[in-house]
Amino acid sequence: MTRQVQEVDVWVGRAVAQRRQHQGLSQSALAHRLGISFQQVQKYEAGQNRLSAGRLFHLAEILDCAVGEFFPAQPPLPATTPKGFSDPSPEARHLVAAFDRIEDKLLRRSISRIAEALAPAS
Repeated sequence: MTRQVQEVDVWVGRAVAQRRQHQGLSQSALAHRLGISFQQVQKYEAGQNRLSAGRLFHLAEILDCAVGEFFPAQPPLPATTPKGFSDPSPEARHLVAAFDRIEDKLLRRSISRIAEALAPAS
């Protein structure tokens, strides 16, 4: 399967660029800290290349932010919903956005367990 760059890759790239600039880092400085070329940072920021989850996590650490900050608060829903999934409600999207801002891993795990305990079995 071919990996195509999608609209979300462009959103993430722009957010990375804005956060990098806010932190006063050049593309070269960020690339050095990531262990990649500045050209690769340019491609990420332009949305030409997709960022892996691991790379996003490392970027969030370097840029002192939550991974969720690289994504829009309420992205447009895809034209089709994958089989077995329903469109998330506005409340679910807000919950996920807030959850992503919680930095304490133990607290995040506890909140996940509470949600699972409260939800009816599927």
